[in-house]
Amino acid sequence: MDVRDAAPEDAEALTRIHAETWQDTYVGHVSDTLAHDGIARARNRDWAGHADLRVSLGGGVLVLIHAGVVVGFCEFGPTEDGDDDARRVGHIMRLYVHPVYQGQGGGRLLLESACARLARSGFANVTLWTLQAESNRAHGFYHQLGWTREDVQRDDDPDDIRYRRDVT
Repeated sequence: MDVRDAAPEDAEALTRIHAETWQDTYVGHVSDTLAHDGIARARNRDWAGHADLRVSLGGGVLVLIHAGVVVGFCEFGPTEDGDDDARRVGHIMRLYVHPVYQGQGGGRLLLESACARLARSGFANVTLWTLQAESNRAHGFYHQLGWTREDVQRDDDPDDIRYRRDVT
């Protein structure tokens, strides 16, 4: 598996991966309304414009390639959390690997690549949000990679929990 910057021609693959992975990950773990809305937002995202915007804000979108096909992505940039300094704290906005390709090291490769880019851009640490439910397999994944679970929740999404990792 390889990682590269997302290109405009990846937009359709990003939409498909985002929606299918969202469905596989969250349906049955969140309310039906939240699941339906999340899948709809994933299908309607303009990835071509979004990736360009993310780069202009100091981040990017990386894609995971397996046998010439995009099978995952990671969107990253400065934090948008009000309790952190966006000049010092980076953020992983989205990390999705298609369910068929999970457990093969691609998520780790994407996450490490994004954190390395954020470190080179001067960020001291990086945060991300994930579903708090104990059934969420991501907790073990992040813990294994050295992320620390914080006792912080968002007012607009109390079902999520924040993780942080130093990158300096």
